[in-house]
Amino acid sequence: MSEHRRPAHAADFELGNWSVAFKDRRLEASFQRQELPVARASLRVATTFFCVAFLTISLFHFGLSGERPAIAVLCAWLVSVLSAAFGLYAVHVCKESVCVVRCVATIVETIGIGTFLLTVWQQPPDASWTGLAMCVILFVVYVLIPNSLLLTQALAALSTALFLVVAASVERLSGPSLSTLTIWLVLANSAGVIAARRHHKSARDQYRAYRLLSQLSIRDHLTGCFNRRYLDEVLLSTELDRCRRHQHCLGAILCDIDHFKAVNDSYGHASGDTVLQKFASILLLNTRQHVDSVVRYGGEEFLVLLPDTTIDQTIALAERFRRLFEASRTAAGHGCDIGATASFGVACTPWPVGDEDWHENLIVAADAQLYRAKRNGRNQVQATDAAIAVDTMSTAPTHFSNGAGVR
Repeated sequence: MSEHRRPAHAADFELGNWSVAFKDRRLEASFQRQELPVARASLRVATTFFCVAFLTISLFHFGLSGERPAIAVLCAWLVSVLSAAFGLYAVHVCKESVCVVRCVATIVETIGIGTFLLTVWQQPPDASWTGLAMCVILFVVYVLIPNSLLLTQALAALSTALFLVVAASVERLSGPSLSTLTIWLVLANSAGVIAARRHHKSARDQYRAYRLLSQLSIRDHLTGCFNRRYLDEVLLSTELDRCRRHQHCLGAILCDIDHFKAVNDSYGHASGDTVLQKFASILLLNTRQHVDSVVRYGGEEFLVLLPDTTIDQTIALAERFRRLFEASRTAAGHGCDIGATASFGVACTPWPVGDEDWHENLIVAADAQLYRAKRNGRNQVQATDAAIAVDTMSTAPTHFSNGAGVR
């Protein structure tokens, strides 16, 4: 869920020109984790292909020549099969490791191509047939082996160069034949790069669409904050379970923009929306990304959930919100600047001790303090501990803050 803590924007999904990977490393890591089942399936197909293809090529070559296979070739083929089997076992055991899948992919293609080159070296067939086999292998490396594009291109280029050296040595190719073979391999690499780049970009475009659609279902489109549905169905229970599991405090700030109806009536709803966006941006920019959660609770009300945050820390943050919003000005139409304030109700609860309704009391406590702040003149922070009974909280605040600060 941490990947959804901050609203995603188009700039977040920018791809590198050469790597065709997300420039945001956290986003790229999230993409790799989601694509892990597909990568494992592709690796199984590629490994099976290498094993079957190299066995077929070896038997075909030695069958044509009528000679026994060289011991070096048999050993290399056996090592490649055992390495592939061990690699697939490692991938099966480490199901959630992107690093393991990529390491196995690199090892499989390195050993596989090395075995093929050794086969060509020991029993050289017709150069054109060998070149065709190398083109097929390059296609598998580019399309089926799950690895980063830059590493794939480097390995393919190195393999092509080594193959040309081996083919030229054992075949004693003339200039025109070597040039023809080189052209075919350059074309194969070019086609492979184009296919691989399109594959990498297509997969990330699909992930981008998935993230944006997912965001539409959990975030308020106007402010970028989480919506009330996501809070009720997922977020609150998740945070409270985490609070219980780690036995730490959970702070809550319920905020309400003061006299917001008057803003709409005086400046219009478009300007009111701008004020909402300004207030939401202050909340989002001053909370911890991937840790805290900002929710549009309803209308002009917002809820901020602060894991592992004490009551004093929660009050200090609420007071920071209050000061920043009070000092800010929102540009409206006709050259007008809108000044507005907000009221804040703060509650904080430790990990639960036998109270099944404590998670509901946390929100109720913050709501009670918010209305106390409104009754006492607005533009202030009031707070209490949610561990106290709800009826007690409605009459006796533990902490209070207004324009003069916390006391």
